[in-house]
Amino acid sequence: MADFQLGDIVKLKSGSPKMTVAYIDTQRDGRTDISCVYFNEGKLVEVKIFADGLEKEK
Repeated sequence: MADFQLGDIVKLKSGSPKMTVAYIDTQRDGRTDISCVYFNEGKLVEVKIFADGLEKEK
């Protein structure tokens, strides 16, 4: 798993628009949830995704 930082540009491993890491939440069970934001048709969208499903944009 990549080491994510606030402000990183990421995408889903399966493909998605570029998203910006807005919040990182490490759970007690060791799982890391990442809140990402992106624009869709001019509207700001926020999604929460397991870190294992993301990769840094190159």
